[in-house]
Amino acid sequence: MLYIILWIFNFLCFLTLKKSRYTGKFFFILLFIVLAAASTLRGLVGTDTHSYEDIIEEYINQVGKLNWEPVFGFLFYGFADLTQSPILTVRLVTLSISVVFFAYFIYASKDEAFVFVIYFLPVFYFSYSMNALRLGMGSVFILHAAHKLARYKYVNFTGLGALAVLSHYSHALSVFYLYLLSRKIAIKWYFLSVILVPLFFLLLFYFKHQYFSEKLNLYLTFSAPSIFSGAPKVLSCILLILAGLTSSISQELKIRFALLSLAMLFLAYSLVFISYAGLRFLDLISFLIPLAFLNLHTSEKETLTKSSKWLIATASVISLLFLYRSFVNEEHSSISPFLPYKLLF
Repeated sequence: MLYIILWIFNFLCFLTLKKSRYTGKFFFILLFIVLAAASTLRGLVGTDTHSYEDIIEEYINQVGKLNWEPVFGFLFYGFADLTQSPILTVRLVTLSISVVFFAYFIYASKDEAFVFVIYFLPVFYFSYSMNALRLGMGSVFILHAAHKLARYKYVNFTGLGALAVLSHYSHALSVFYLYLLSRKIAIKWYFLSVILVPLFFLLLFYFKHQYFSEKLNLYLTFSAPSIFSGAPKVLSCILLILAGLTSSISQELKIRFALLSLAMLFLAYSLVFISYAGLRFLDLISFLIPLAFLNLHTSEKETLTKSSKWLIATASVISLLFLYRSFVNEEHSSISPFLPYKLLF
């Protein structure tokens, strides 16, 4: 019930500012504080929370240490060394993700702030701060990286993109996707990317082959629950692609955006029939698509159309309905389910 209340609060804050003359950020700051408190002060809540606490317990007791991505591992084990507490370690990582996530709103443009509050915040915050912490950390860096790319700050984009990849290796795909959709990328760089990107992945796999082998074996042991797994995400992604197609950006960019996004969506959904990893990629793509067309709007100095905004809002509502359904379904299948929500103390 808490999640529904906070989602309603999220939309009420947005509507209050949208329909009133007040232009300050007090309501949003209050919203961020409440959300951060709910995720940071949680008890044994969030699908992977128990697993993370067990891993830190083993590390503190010198039983073993997982070979995580460098940035995430540095922060996670750094907090473990500092606190010597699995519970505090996981909550400090959650708080760190929350701070970087909310910081995006401070310098976001009007359209970026709209998509952040109406889509990114309600759809991804709980999952990325209470469950998929590694993916969440990488995603908040990608959020900031995309903002820099839209303003042609390539050095900042490269640095933040590197932090994202080194927090979760799957974000190499995010960097590649956003880069290819950058408005000023000449056609020769597309052909060069065809060579460099596979080379990058080959080098990454060569130096981290043990990590990827373990992950592959893990995901292959879990199949998607049914042939309809991921269908809600696919529907949301299609609505987001339509939002891009009904926008005010140039026809050339619309075609580039739609073709690349549909290709990634098709590959991810095809993977769902083979492995649970496909669901993770679908989740990632549903995060990237609105970022991509926001970047294209910013680079062309265009604003979101009303139809685009309605499609984004619809995608958000559909995502939330199925997200809550997944919370309910896992209640008795996880040691630390999202429901019922429990405080730490």
